[in-house]
Amino acid sequence: KANHALTFKLDHSSGAAQPLGEESEQYLIQIIVGGNVKRQVFSATAQYRYLQADQFSDNVTGVYEVRVAQISERFGPGLFASHIVGG
Repeated sequence: KANHALTFKLDHSSGAAQPLGEESEQYLIQIIVGGNVKRQVFSATAQYRYLQADQFSDNVTGVYEVRVAQISERFGPGLFASHIVGG
């Protein structure tokens, strides 16, 4: 099974996703299989690499969902964007 490099960018063109008044940018990344969170990672950058070893450790084979939300220090995670991988 190949390594999956997951890279995402939030659309800041509307200004809605800008971290206004925040000290830093932070993201919550979740790997979901069958509605269950298999892995949850916090990242300071808009990039994440889900390695084959991590997939093996999480017992993830076939199709999975990647969900990403920007985190506000005041309000917590925002709305999740999602992408289906594999299949």
